[in-house]
Amino acid sequence: MHVFFIILLSIILLSINVHMLSGNVIFNPERVAGIKLCVSLDVPAEAEHLRFLISVQNLTAEGIKPICEAEVWPEGGLPPRAIFNFRVWNEHIWITEFVEGKIVWKKSFKPHNIWVYAIASDRPSKRFYYGSWSGGIDPHHNQTAEVTIKVKAYNSSEVPASGVPAPDQIKSWKVVECKEAIILAVNLPEGAYLDYAIKAGANVKIDSYEKFYWTFIEYASDPNAIWYEEGWNKYGTTSIILDAGSGIIGDGLYIVGPFSHYFYPTNVDFIMATTDKIYEGFYYVFVKVYAVDGSLNGAAEEQWSPPSDGMYINNILRPNPGPLTFPIQTVYSLQSISVSFTFNVIVGGTTSVGFSGGITFTFEKINVVEAYIYVDWSKAPSYANKLKIYAFDTAASRLKAIFA
Repeated sequence: MHVFFIILLSIILLSINVHMLSGNVIFNPERVAGIKLCVSLDVPAEAEHLRFLISVQNLTAEGIKPICEAEVWPEGGLPPRAIFNFRVWNEHIWITEFVEGKIVWKKSFKPHNIWVYAIASDRPSKRFYYGSWSGGIDPHHNQTAEVTIKVKAYNSSEVPASGVPAPDQIKSWKVVECKEAIILAVNLPEGAYLDYAIKAGANVKIDSYEKFYWTFIEYASDPNAIWYEEGWNKYGTTSIILDAGSGIIGDGLYIVGPFSHYFYPTNVDFIMATTDKIYEGFYYVFVKVYAVDGSLNGAAEEQWSPPSDGMYINNILRPNPGPLTFPIQTVYSLQSISVSFTFNVIVGGTTSVGFSGGITFTFEKINVVEAYIYVDWSKAPSYANKLKIYAFDTAASRLKAIFA
């Protein structure tokens, strides 16, 4: 009886194939994916003798979560390098696509937003070296990522301890309408028509910024201590997935001119979070601003008034119906962000931390946005022998069509 029970228990345990991730037991191995992250450091010559800490963090809606870290240094003339293997949740959403005349459901996998930084200190010279990278990694399709971080020395400005936020704090906000981050804008006359798609499930990259403070560890709790502050700098991106798109290529439904609209992202969630690190006698506090994949990200449209000028880029000659394909390259659109939050201070009290500037949204052609302009010459003016296309950006994602 006992032998049978042990054999049965062994079979059950083997069939469960339990995986551990962040303290949770996962009984479905398809929900866990492995990531191999290869990190190389580009280190200045004067710092090649230093030992660096490489730290890997997960940028989440609940703040900054540590994953793993390692110490590295140059060996045999080669740059410092570390390889990390870790597991993450394999999350997905269901989206629709138009395939061979039918609407079908398809899985789209959410990227994990990873932050990697490298630090080293040279206490005698009171200098430290730092470099950072962040980006979205799709654990389903891209399970190996290669990252090179450029490290440089910092000479930061002084700041009192009363201006240094404490670690492990989170502030969040939502930009409901990112109207400046234009994905596509089209102005068409009567006789022209448009087939387009801003694709559900598409990966949109959004700039990430950070700033940090540092001091010697023995002064970290001294309210009269002098800290050093480095201002906001861009370090990589994070990614969101468009839960809902707009338009479907090939479904037989077209936008017919006259038409003048622009499309932009909606419901984008942002985080400002703090974290800290003690390393080789230095104490660091980081503040990170990043976008996270929330719920109901999508695309909306509004009336567009194009500028009067523009750069001529192409045409469709009568009687050719087209199409012309746009955009011609990846689209970069700048969204202004201005926020300020009250944080608890590391030595007691509160302080205000603000961010103000332009954050770039990246929309890859074909993968995120795809558009085709056609002509129905039977509805074009009789004098016209061509449809001329003008663009208002280098990617040709903001377009105006004129018969001539």
